[in-house]
Amino acid sequence: MNPLAPALLLSVLAASIRAQDIALDALHAPAPDQTLATGAQFAEFRAELTALGFTLHARSVFGAAELDGMEAVFLMQPYSARYTAGEIAALATFAAAGGGVVVLGEGGTTADNINFNMNALVASYGCSYAPTTTEGDGLRITPLVRHAVTHGIDAFGVDFQRVLTIGAPATDLSVLGGAQDALAVVEGYLGGHDVVLLSDSTLFTNGLAADHDLTRPENRRFLRNLAVNATSGHDAFVVPPFAPGVAGQLNSLSAYEAVPGKRVYFVGAFASGSTPLPGCGLSLQLAAPVLLGSGVTDPSGTANLSLAVPASLTGTSVYVQAVQLAPCGRSNLLRANF
Repeated sequence: MNPLAPALLLSVLAASIRAQDIALDALHAPAPDQTLATGAQFAEFRAELTALGFTLHARSVFGAAELDGMEAVFLMQPYSARYTAGEIAALATFAAAGGGVVVLGEGGTTADNINFNMNALVASYGCSYAPTTTEGDGLRITPLVRHAVTHGIDAFGVDFQRVLTIGAPATDLSVLGGAQDALAVVEGYLGGHDVVLLSDSTLFTNGLAADHDLTRPENRRFLRNLAVNATSGHDAFVVPPFAPGVAGQLNSLSAYEAVPGKRVYFVGAFASGSTPLPGCGLSLQLAAPVLLGSGVTDPSGTANLSLAVPASLTGTSVYVQAVQLAPCGRSNLLRANF
């Protein structure tokens, strides 16, 4: 790996580094052991997010005060407690201001009678959830539309899902219809950040003996993508995790939603820190960075880089950020564990 050009090390005004805080639903779940924030069935889910460098916060209320300071929020299907009209409005305002919102549907007959509340939550995003549960034997969702949340995977699995009906402003990220309508995204809701809607939460559990859960490598990679994308709303563009994220192999890095037709520089380091960028008024959030490579964005604003990750990095954490110059833009800070 080549050192950064000396110009990148010139001292200029450093941009503030935002905390990577995620609010997790501690209220809406079929049972206490299945809440995102504290339930035993989502212990590995939380461990995965923590390993990526995120700080997790349990939330039972989703008003403006409770969302203040968060970069993203993960929400669950209501089973008894409902989302209030004030919370639904606050969550939409949060997304429009650059916060990432991820909504996880879930099957279960005890939720059927108040599924109308879930649909009230997602109505402004152009979607609705099916009134009943399907795919009790599991279903693999494939193929997938290319997006930051699907980077490096061609499928994910669900179990006891609540199928989505998807309309504008949401975009369907599955290619096939019917039961495959399991994933939708609203790009930059009202000029803010993405709202991602998923038909299932079981795919991120551990210990339920589900047909598709977090033991599936594709589901684990999918979770990493979701979390990284959700917390990138205050960045110029997003760099999802390495794919496949394994040392000793050729890995891919991509930048999504950057300025089309411009070069993206991928930069890495073994520690976070601050390295000013000349003429941009911002800094890389890296200490002693090195240039990994670069690529020119296509018309959709996506740039790609193939990188041979040495086997010697097994068990090591590295940090990656991408940048564009003229116009200046900086991606999220990605933490990768090999």
